[in-house]
Amino acid sequence: MILVFGATGFSGRMVVEQLVARGLPVRAAARSRYLAARHVFDLAAATPEATVDYLLDLGRRLGGRTVLIPTWDQTSLLVSDYADALGEWYIFPRQPA
Repeated sequence: MILVFGATGFSGRMVVEQLVARGLPVRAAARSRYLAARHVFDLAAATPEATVDYLLDLGRRLGGRTVLIPTWDQTSLLVSDYADALGEWYIFPRQPA
């Protein structure tokens, strides 16, 4: 399973399209101002700690290591900062310190 954050943005949309075209299993996460009231988790407004807790819970529910592709600068930094905690449930490129 591959999880793409920011799937409706320019880069995220392209990533999702390429993964789907290759027949890979994809879950797309995105923020929409039109659907904000219906979203279970508001990634843009959440604290980094709350986001990590949400991702860890999601990883447990998905039941296996999932590829995590952050497509916003903020989510890329978050994944890098919390790589040790997220690494149990997600696969992502490790950034040098």
